Parts: sequence; C-alpha cells; structure tokens
Amino acid sequence: MFKVLTHNIFQKECVIIGKFEPLMAFYFIKRFDLLAHINEDYLDSRGGFRASLFQNKENKEFILAIAGSDLRPLKFDIGDLISDFILLNGKIPKKQFDSLLKFYTLIKKEFCFGKIALVGHSLGGHLAQLFVLDFALEVQNIYTFQAPGIAKKILKDIKNEAYIQKISYHFHTCGDFKKMHGINLILFKICILK
Repeated sequence: MFKVLTHNIFQKECVIIGKFEPLMAFYFIKRFDLLAHINEDYLDSRGGFRASLFQNKENKEFILAIAGSDLRPLKFDIGDLISDFILLNGKIPKKQFDSLLKFYTLIKKEFCFGKIALVGHSLGGHLAQLFVLDFALEVQNIYTFQAPGIAKKILKDIKNEAYIQKISYHFHTCGDFKKMHGINLILFKICILK
C-alpha cells in the first residue's frame, strides 16, 4: 500500500491505485481485520465519502483509513471533484466531513475503542487533518500521504496544538526520485497552506 501511495508517476513502473499485488494483499489480510466500511453507495455517505475501519490483529489498534479522490474513468465520482475544488479554495468540504463525523460516531459506538489511528491519502488526508483539529485527544496518530494542507483561516483557535503536532505525520513525494532508493520522502507536521 505504501508503494501505491508514494508511487512516482514519472517512473515507467505501473502501480494501479486501488489494487494490491497478490503478496501485498496476503500480508495485509494476514495482519488486519476489516471491521466497517462506507462508500458512495451508502446513504450516510455524502459527496463521495469513503472510509474503512481496520483493526491490527496483533496489537488490537484501530485504524480508520479515509480514501482520497477517485477520479478513475470507470468509477468517476463528481462529489470528489467538487470536494477537491472546495478544499483548494480554502474551505471545508462539508458533505464529506459531515459523513466522516457520522461514520466515526457509528464505529466508535459499535466498537468502543479508545484512541484511533487515522490514515488518509489526498482528499482523505485532508479530511483526517480536519478531524484531528476537533478530536485530537481521541487520535493516537495521524498519517497523511500527499494530502493538501489546511487553509490558515480554518486554523483559528487550534486546541491541543502541541499534541496534534506530536501525533501528526504528513508524507509527500517530491524532488529527485533517484535519491533514497527511488523515493524521496519528506516528513512534515500538519501541513498548512499559505
């Protein structure tokens, strides 16, 4: 999955988003249980929101994986495109964020977990960052991959800023991909748009 999320589109190697290689899938299934899922086909999903709740079989950690924009021709979702446009204009993609909050409330009630890890790619990473601003003390860690930051006007009166900075990791591929075995990762704290 990390390979898919950090893939350099300029390399000739093809990594299909949304598909695992068989060995990758085997190890993923061996290590994690899928407990809950929501996608655009569910009534509680607005604006194209998609997420899955996993549990690590070894340490029992709960992980909420929030999907990014799905702009594939066969599964194109106009809701994702609209949400991308909204967030790039410095506003909150309300429909998707409200869906995230509703889904979180449902899974929290059903599975009674303490803290949760958040993972998000692109739009999903942006939603994870928004979530942690309001629910920082319920989040163990947040990992985002190639996610847009949060506009400064949204970041008014951040509560628990020191804790958020401590638990937040943003990965972004950039620069010379020949460095570090083909992937150049830069570690950020919560990414803020200027």
